[in-house]
Amino acid sequence: MSELSEQGAHEGILGTAVEAAAAAVFVTDEDGHFVAANRFACQMLGHSRADLKLLRLPELVVGSKLPLPLPPGSQVGIAPLRRRDGTNVTVRYQVRTLNGGTRGFAVWVASPRHMPRSSTLDAGTPGTLSERELEILQLIADGLENDAIAKELFISRETVKSHVRRILQKLGAHSRTYAVAVALRRQLVD
Repeated sequence: MSELSEQGAHEGILGTAVEAAAAAVFVTDEDGHFVAANRFACQMLGHSRADLKLLRLPELVVGSKLPLPLPPGSQVGIAPLRRRDGTNVTVRYQVRTLNGGTRGFAVWVASPRHMPRSSTLDAGTPGTLSERELEILQLIADGLENDAIAKELFISRETVKSHVRRILQKLGAHSRTYAVAVALRRQLVD
């Protein structure tokens, strides 16, 4: 009987923990290759586990640049992911990097954001928010200030300020707090 390698042991332990999770959880190696995914993650992405093991996470992230390997520690964010059928699902994610012996792993917990009805997302209608504005509004609801939002989204602080002004104007809000209250009522944020 052959001995289980250190890498295989770590993958097995992570796979067991991932499957037991009650949320969409997947694990990637430091290069973004899928190592493990639970059924919730497979359903969310529309891929089987076997399909995912043939893919890298950057292939599924729409329009965002993930720095690989990820820096140590924990990060949160919002990203659109491409599903197998070609549609996108915008997820709020938390990722934590782990050192698994000779290689590092990243454990991702993702939850689909409840998107507003299509009429609310119609960019041609006055008062509707763009996808970027919805992303920034979610980060405001999460308690992030402009500097933190700028770092999270890799944009300038001035760009964030412009988006926030437009969000406030479109929602008819006089403050960030009121904008979040309106957004919660309209189910624009979690």
